[in-house]
Amino acid sequence: MTQPPYPGSEGSGEQPDGNNLPPTHQPYGQASNDQPAYGQPAYGQQPAYGQPTGDPYGAWQGGNDAGKGTDGLSIAAFVLSLTCCLSFVGVILGFIGLGRTKNGKRKGRWAAVSAIVVGIILTLVTIGVVIAVAFFAKDQITLDNAEVGQCANVTKDGDSVSIRKKDCSEDHDAQIVYIGKFEEIENSGYMPSNADDVTDAGIAYGVCSKLLGDDAAGIEEALEGNVEYGIANEDNNPTSDEEFLCYVQRSDDKKIDEKIG
Repeated sequence: MTQPPYPGSEGSGEQPDGNNLPPTHQPYGQASNDQPAYGQPAYGQQPAYGQPTGDPYGAWQGGNDAGKGTDGLSIAAFVLSLTCCLSFVGVILGFIGLGRTKNGKRKGRWAAVSAIVVGIILTLVTIGVVIAVAFFAKDQITLDNAEVGQCANVTKDGDSVSIRKKDCSEDHDAQIVYIGKFEEIENSGYMPSNADDVTDAGIAYGVCSKLLGDDAAGIEEALEGNVEYGIANEDNNPTSDEEFLCYVQRSDDKKIDEKIG
């Protein structure tokens, strides 16, 4: 069998020896000019399935609160909701703050929500306190609104006396029997050296029974001799033209259930 002639030697009559045979492959380790190196993707090669494309270290494009300011109105609403007199203003501003912080437009939504909750609670408490004070004040007897014949409950705290109106048909502690000027006490002969002692039971009995005159006997009879007088005035150092009042109660601590006289 004859071998085909060596390319390029046609007509030369020469046969190539074993050392002149053309290579059939690239030597091991040597890259071909038109083949990519090991590990390097070939031109036009698509990335493997699941492998991210583009810059793998690119910034996340999700929501970012760094550039959003805190809503000052919502914060103000929360502060106002903590005050007893302006809590209702905090509630109003809290609802406005909800709109301003909706959909994350501004930070501080927690303040708006807290302002509404806290403000409503504190507003209701404030209203309750105001109603209670108004009710108590309405029934409070002072020297400005006291009248002879008023029935009352009496609370003593040392030398301080609190007198509240009470229906005479219901059980009550005392009844107002005299209203006058402090100069009457000074001229009664029972004026103590210390004006603060005028509220003592013994001095009050002498002053009030003398100023009542004949009416004192009727009171004694109505209360079956169990009579105790008390004096209430504005302060511990009254002037002569200041008012005071005398009230009478039972000395045996029983309640009075009717109007005296």
